[in-house]
Amino acid sequence: SDVFIIGSREWRTSKMRSISTAIFAPFVQALAQNGIQEDLIFRRLNDLVELDVSTAHRIELAAVYNILDLAVELTGNPEIGLDAYSYSHLGSLGAAGYAIMSSPTLGVAIERVASYHPLATDGSRITVERHTGVIRVSGFEEGMPHLPAPRSFLDAGAALFIGLMHWLVPHVKPLPLAAHFPYPKPADTQRLEQMFGSDLSFNAPHIMLIFSSEIFDLPLITADPALELIHCHYADAQLRAINGSPELQIRRYLSDAMPRGEPCTLEMAAAHLGKSARSLQNALEKEGTNFTYLQDECRRLLARTLLLDSSRSLKYIALTVGFRELSSFHKACLRWFGASPAQLREAKHSQP
Repeated sequence: SDVFIIGSREWRTSKMRSISTAIFAPFVQALAQNGIQEDLIFRRLNDLVELDVSTAHRIELAAVYNILDLAVELTGNPEIGLDAYSYSHLGSLGAAGYAIMSSPTLGVAIERVASYHPLATDGSRITVERHTGVIRVSGFEEGMPHLPAPRSFLDAGAALFIGLMHWLVPHVKPLPLAAHFPYPKPADTQRLEQMFGSDLSFNAPHIMLIFSSEIFDLPLITADPALELIHCHYADAQLRAINGSPELQIRRYLSDAMPRGEPCTLEMAAAHLGKSARSLQNALEKEGTNFTYLQDECRRLLARTLLLDSSRSLKYIALTVGFRELSSFHKACLRWFGASPAQLREAKHSQP
């Protein structure tokens, strides 16, 4: 792929990740608040990617990173991303925004922020995990290890998320119990503490905001059961158009994770896709399938491949496809192939 040096960043032109122009809007407003004129932003953007922002729907993330780096350099304000909070509005999320705001509770809304996140960008994913007494919302940058997101971009994403929560429940405006950031600790953390609370940690593997589970059941003033069905149907259709069906997403997840010997549970798959286990189950049931069937099918295909096309031991293959005991793997092979693992291999080797 072609490689360019833009500012201090290496930018590879192939397989670039992008962000929707609607999500980019709060970034522009935050920069304008700091004296960076919009025409300068768009001129810089056009210089980088040669597109008409007025008609384009997505912008390459590398260009967004470059603009934010430039803004920090021009203003001398490393916290410029936090100003995106003031411009956080669900309208910038399009169909997903309406599905989120019509949710019955803040918990459902947060799960939908994660589920519909691919409509905003393919450069990151959000997961929501419920643990005893807390909810963990994590953000993972993906696809561009050679081009890590700058602090200003990470701050803006976290600030937009907090802003959306405060927009949905303005009478509460919950703050995280703790927040983890993947960059070094700044000299001044006062603004971060104002927005994310006093329990901050840095140099983390990824962004994580931890909230009390009490916020999950907070009712939304914008809840609307009738419109919720319509908005979710439309947003789901958009998601399927770019991601494929839930069944296809699970098949991709299993075919990627299982060969690495990673445990593959419904909860893990749901977290990977930014859904709750229940919502994933419901989505699969609507397609006439379920996680157990898809997991078993993936196990069968991988076991057959490893038995016939590798010299791996039976114990290794059993563990890889999710069986701790060889006896359980043996029974599964009899069910799948009508033959034991050893018999299947012998049949392959006896072929002329």
